[in-house]
Amino acid sequence: MRSRALVAAALLWQLAGAGDRPAAAQMADTVGGSGTPAWLRSVVQVSGSAAMVSELYRAHGTAARRPGAAWRLSLSPQVALFGGMSMGLDLLLSSEGSDVRQNINQVGLHPGWSWGRVHLGDFSERISDYTMQGTRIRGAGIDLNPGLLRFAIQGGRAQRAVAAGAEAAVYRRTILTGRLGVGRDEGSFIELQLLKAKDDPGSVESALVLDSLLVDTIPEGLRPDFATTPQENLVAGLAAQLSLFRRALLLRAEGGAGLTSRDVRSREIPADSVDLPAFLEDYFPTRISTHADYAYRFDGTLALRVVNLRGRYEYIGAGYNSLGLPYLINDRRNYEMRGALRLLQNRVQLQAQFGHQNNNLLRQKLETTSRNTGSVNLMTRWSDRITTSIGFNRNIISNDAAVDTFVVDNMSSSIMTSLFLQQNIFDRPGVFSLAWSVHETTDGNVVLPVPNVQMHNLTTSVQVPITDQVSLAPAVSAVLTRIEGGSAQRNVYLGFRGSGRFLDGRLRASANVSRTFSSGREISGATANLSFPLPVGTTLALQARHNRYGAFGRRPAFQESFAGLTVSRSFF
Repeated sequence: MRSRALVAAALLWQLAGAGDRPAAAQMADTVGGSGTPAWLRSVVQVSGSAAMVSELYRAHGTAARRPGAAWRLSLSPQVALFGGMSMGLDLLLSSEGSDVRQNINQVGLHPGWSWGRVHLGDFSERISDYTMQGTRIRGAGIDLNPGLLRFAIQGGRAQRAVAAGAEAAVYRRTILTGRLGVGRDEGSFIELQLLKAKDDPGSVESALVLDSLLVDTIPEGLRPDFATTPQENLVAGLAAQLSLFRRALLLRAEGGAGLTSRDVRSREIPADSVDLPAFLEDYFPTRISTHADYAYRFDGTLALRVVNLRGRYEYIGAGYNSLGLPYLINDRRNYEMRGALRLLQNRVQLQAQFGHQNNNLLRQKLETTSRNTGSVNLMTRWSDRITTSIGFNRNIISNDAAVDTFVVDNMSSSIMTSLFLQQNIFDRPGVFSLAWSVHETTDGNVVLPVPNVQMHNLTTSVQVPITDQVSLAPAVSAVLTRIEGGSAQRNVYLGFRGSGRFLDGRLRASANVSRTFSSGREISGATANLSFPLPVGTTLALQARHNRYGAFGRRPAFQESFAGLTVSRSFF
């Protein structure tokens, strides 16, 4: 690790131009300086960024919440050859690695050309919303889009093994996924997606699980396991889009069907015994812990000059799962409608939204929980200097429980208004803003009542230009909270921000001081930021932050301080 960090630091330092001047000048000329021949600039073009970040942290009066010192090195250059072929690199090294969590260090190469791209190392590429999205893997992949063909395949390790006890262990996981279709993202297309993911049960030693007498009577594959189990997943998806009237009307449909084995160590069973195709046995052994489900959605968008309309219907089965999606809420049906209207050359804009969501799709629970949301917002630009807005939204969560104890009947409502006024102050443009909102929540459960809460929030701020380079922006916010059956709570926030540009605009500085009185506790904070350009396109930035939390009840006062130094460079 130390040798890799030193190599990366040396490379970043050279890219930042901190080495000897001849080397830096030669690099600048290669990138495209004034002395670079035109023919060479047409052959090689370099862009991207590099950064070195170091941070310090100190805590007084409380336990530290993060390491006292940390560093990060990042590099993301992009080299274009002959105006078509390109090579990209993503490198991230950090001192915040750990044996009990996933490693943050990553490096990736991304060579590409006009109709294709290759990924090597660490990367995260989206396949679809129901198969692979937001998961970083360490491996290889390729995206090809020659003409109307859409092809992509990627595979590698999605998580490394972490032995951190029975409940926190993580098995090594590999993923292979891809897609094949015809069409373009901005127009009409159809494509098929596939994903296969599997954990290695031998990557982490099995932990002993203490079963009670009741658990012993349950079949082995159906027993609740109190430890992390190795899983296996197979997903097939289909997506299609139809673009009409120059994209004024877009119709889209997407769906996926998945098989998931919660424990690959459970006993296998014949596929035909559970109405699954026999050929799946060669790709996905059916086990007693295997379940299948599906998900789909339909979207429609109408975009005209003065009106936009959008509708969506989505169904995600209770057992649908993809190991290529870090976050997926299943067992829900959702539909929503949105609309926007623009009048008088966009001086008046009206937006509205309504949505409904419910669970219990398989009707296996005693009651169904529903959520209904609605909002309306009106923004009016009275002149070039005055803009107002007013909005209302309501959120209702309820179920159909027959027993009063289990009734869910929550409602929250909000009204928000704001005013923005541009006014010359000291013969320079200033901005004044005023916002007021009221929020109210109620609970209709008669057995376990929760007090109703009403909160008023008033915020005002003004940006005062002192000179062409310096401006001040004081802000005040007051919150009044009324709880049914209790005393009112008053919270006040006082803030003062200043910013400026000095040395012909090269040095940029900003500072913010704030003080909050919240529920009898005083919180003070101060932040400062400085940035200054260095030679060869490099920027030096300093950040500092200090927070002081006053005593609250039996909790003593404590302080936290942060400081950071960043050296970065963007090269083109």
